[in-house]
Formats: sequence, C-alpha cells, structure tokens
Amino acid sequence: MAMRLRTGRDDVLESLSEEAKESFLHIYSAVCSDLSVELATLLSRAWVKVDQPFTNGHTALIWAARLGKTEACEMLLTHGADADAQNVHGESALMAAAEAGHDTTVYLLVTCGKPGKSLEACKRPSLELRNEYGSTALAVAARCGQESAVRSLLEAGAEVNTVDGRGLTPVMWVCIKSHVALARLLLKKGGKSLIKDSVGTTALMHSARVGCDAAISTLIDHELTSFGGDSSDVLKSSQQARNLMESEDDAGNTALLWAARGGDTKCCEVLLEKGGDIDHQNHEGNTALMMAAQMNLPDVARLALARGANPSLTSAADMTAEVMAEEFGCIDVEELFRELRNQETPEPSLMIRAQKSLDLRATS
Repeated sequence: MAMRLRTGRDDVLESLSEEAKESFLHIYSAVCSDLSVELATLLSRAWVKVDQPFTNGHTALIWAARLGKTEACEMLLTHGADADAQNVHGESALMAAAEAGHDTTVYLLVTCGKPGKSLEACKRPSLELRNEYGSTALAVAARCGQESAVRSLLEAGAEVNTVDGRGLTPVMWVCIKSHVALARLLLKKGGKSLIKDSVGTTALMHSARVGCDAAISTLIDHELTSFGGDSSDVLKSSQQARNLMESEDDAGNTALLWAARGGDTKCCEVLLEKGGDIDHQNHEGNTALMMAAQMNLPDVARLALARGANPSLTSAADMTAEVMAEEFGCIDVEELFRELRNQETPEPSLMIRAQKSLDLRATS
C-alpha cells in the first residue's frame, strides 16, 4: 500500500519497506488508543525501530508523552526508546509531557520508573536539553504553569536559573504568566530575581509590565526575608532588595516606570510602599509622572503626585509632565493638573492636593 509521509526525515523513511511503514503507523495507533497488547507485539518484532521519526521528527515516545500515555511510554522505554530524541522543533518527550501537564508521565521520564519500581534498560533523559527557543523542560513547565511538573523536574536536579534564547529564566516566565505560587516555589529552590533578559528586563519589571502586584510583592519580600530584613522599609532592610528595586533595563526603566506606563495603580502603590523612587528618570528623562502624562493616565498621575512626584522635573526634551500632557493632547491628565491647581486649599503643594484628592476618591 503506497502512502506519503510528511516528515523532516524523508530520507530515512524512504528506506523502509511498505510493510515497515504500515507497521510504523500501527505503533502510533496503538500508542494513541492505549492498545498495550498490540504495542507490545509490535515492539517485540526485530525489524521495528522504536525511535523511527515520523511527522516533523516525532518519535513514538514523544507522541506518547504529549498525550500522557504513561503505560505506552513505559513500554517504549523498556524496549530502548531514546528519551533524549528531539523532533524538528527540538522538543523532547520530557518537554512534551511537561508542557501538557502530564505529571505521571513526567515523573516516569525523570526517574525512569514508578514509585518502588525502576525500568530496566532505561536511560534517564537530560534535563537540560533545549528546544528551538532555547527552553529546557523546566522552562516549558514554568511557562505553562504546570506546578507538579516543575516540582518533579526540580527534585530531579533541573537547573532553576536556566536561560533561554531571549534571556528569560523560569522565574521570569512565571512572572510574565502571573503564576505566583510557582514564583514562590522557584525562588525557594534558588531562583534568582536579579537576572536580566536580552533587553535588561528583570522578573520584577516583567511583573510590573503585566500588572501582577502579587508577583511584585513575592519577589521583593523574598529578597527581604532572605537577608532577614524588615518588609516595612525595603531601602534600609536589604541591599539585595534595593538592587532589585533600582535595577534598570536597557532604556533606563525601573519596575515602577513599567507599572506607571501600564496604568496599573495597584502595582505602582506596591512598588512605592516598598521604596520605589518616584522621581527616577530613564534615559529619555521620563519619570512615572511623565509616563502617566504622555499616556493620559490620570489615576497614575494623581497617585504619583500624592506620593511626592516632582512636577517640575524636565525630560531630555525639556518638557515637564504638565507640558507633555498638553503637547500630546492627554486631556484627562491636563484636567487633573487644572483640578489640583484650582482646589480651594491653603496648601500650595500639588502633592498635598493630590493626596487629598485620593482620599476623597477612596471615600466616595
């Protein structure tokens, strides 16, 4: 029976007989349908190649792992399947199982067995294999929020601070995806929060960028407790936490600037409470207040002024936040400045007026 197999390994498949190709398809059918007897029979045949690649370079073990077919994985491994085989995208069986969250399959692969039972003729997979994006199985599991898989991989000795092709670590991935419980786990297991990606962004900045205030608190409090600091005053408690708060990306942005740019007042509040510098200026001279002015974010601007932002600071373009609001037509922030200046109060400070405005809004 003639058939056309689309694969990245046509040169190998073309060397097989039609009978071999058909039997090869039966292996995949047996794996997908949980036909253990049929699979065992096929694997016992001398001419069957257990690691023969199929579509896009998938082996039977990679398919079985992706589908969570733990019994099929066990049989394939027992018959000598290569646990480190990778498809054309660099994905291994362990990565496939970790991404899909098949915890039992992940455990089988990293231990080469089950609780109380080891598989014979089974070689444990490399935990540091990388796919086409430079990600290991741990990074894949972390990105997908698969907590049990992450735990199994860490217990097996996976490198917690592995860096992918974009410079992202598992800690960064869980912050980007707002997997806060996993962030705590990875930090507890030695994950570093001060590592920067390819554009200088830290896990804290990623948390601020996506608006995850819980991850922000987790990262800062971890640094504080690691050094025995008091979370009520980050700048006096720990140099490590201070470094995290003051760290800048390649454009000079801190986590606070990222939070302000995103319009997330809750994240801004958390960062300010932890000691963030409200008047920090990036390489263009922009502050959190200026970010709010440029993007018409009156709530962030009100908060920044209430927390002591200096409205007289100028950017590299020699503009204050108020001028920026006017220049960019950000009418809500323009109205905020007018509102604060026109308040009937003896205090001349915009900070005091903004704080009173915040208090009124909180009680209304």
